[in-house]
Amino acid sequence: MTTDALYVSCTDQTAKTYSQLGIPTYFYVFQYRGSNSNAPRNPTFGEVVSHGDELFYQFNLRRDGKRLLSGLDSIIESRMLTLWTDFAKYGETPHFLNYEYRDKWPHYRGDNGHFLFYSIGRDLKKEHNYRQTQVTLWLHHLPLLSNLATVLPSKLPLVEDKVEAVYSTLAWAVVAVVVALFSLVVVLLVVLYNQRRSHNFEMNSFEETSQQSPGPLVAPTLY
Repeated sequence: MTTDALYVSCTDQTAKTYSQLGIPTYFYVFQYRGSNSNAPRNPTFGEVVSHGDELFYQFNLRRDGKRLLSGLDSIIESRMLTLWTDFAKYGETPHFLNYEYRDKWPHYRGDNGHFLFYSIGRDLKKEHNYRQTQVTLWLHHLPLLSNLATVLPSKLPLVEDKVEAVYSTLAWAVVAVVVALFSLVVVLLVVLYNQRRSHNFEMNSFEETSQQSPGPLVAPTLY
């Protein structure tokens, strides 16, 4: 899923944007796992290829633990160099078709939802619509779930009305809560004020009663 989210869908969208702007665009997928692949071996997914693995066959990269190229690696290296140099010199690749290069690298056209790409692996071949199910998920279905306005502009007023209604409901709910709390505070203050007045009245009454009542009788002492 990380590959589809960060690489496949983004690359597809970029190629489609260039194509819509009239810029000549070519799409390829490198699908050969060589001796120096950066991808970990996973028995669940089989032979997977890491992003950037093709750089080992285009440049003399140096890194720790780099292995010597196998016989098939050398064929892939020669193939990659031929494809890239032909494209740089002639604007298309391969320049000459033969048993090794049977198909031209097709021009990307993504405006009709159906495009060809160049699959570079043990063999060279044209294929159709690379992982479009995953691309559709990340570029259309997930944005649809998170933000309908970005996918369905024709229904934008409806979405805005729903959002406005939700905010209006929340605002009135907050107002109601504030009014209820204010009323509760007022009631508590009134109760406390009445209790204080009642307490002061009882204290005053007790003091007046104490002042009016005669003190205790004391018998005279005879000497």
